[in-house]
Amino acid sequence: MSQKCRLAMVILMVTDVEKAVAFYEQLGAQKRCLFPKSWAELTLDEITIALCNTDQDSGQRRTGLVFAIDDLMAFYAQQKGTLTFLEEPITKLHGIMTSLQDPSGNIVELYQATPEKVREFMKNQPDCASSCAKAPADMTADRRQESGCCKGDVADDKCCRS
Repeated sequence: MSQKCRLAMVILMVTDVEKAVAFYEQLGAQKRCLFPKSWAELTLDEITIALCNTDQDSGQRRTGLVFAIDDLMAFYAQQKGTLTFLEEPITKLHGIMTSLQDPSGNIVELYQATPEKVREFMKNQPDCASSCAKAPADMTADRRQESGCCKGDVADDKCCRS
């Protein structure tokens, strides 16, 4: 493999985001953001732990590792004949992503951040420009919007920080 991958995030599916945040904070993780009832991100050492709300039974949850890669499209083109990708890379505002299976069927996520797209998007959002610009640099714009962040929290400067 010519490109270096690094473990960037571990995603855990949880049934109660707020309770899960409290649990992982007791283990020493630091909260980076919280979207009540949907998503939270914490850091522990250099690893991001993401908590994603789900109603699925524990046997059906997709919990996995997210590897950051600098040029996902090039990696995909180079490896699509030798690795088992579940889909072609998908480009969204916050990044490019795809999933693949390891030889045992475990699903691993690959992700390339596109912070320049997020910054450009945020410049064109009058409701978000001030407060959300202060949120963590790798916080995605659609997560901000999805949570209602930048709509009601701008005046309180609580964007992505509850």
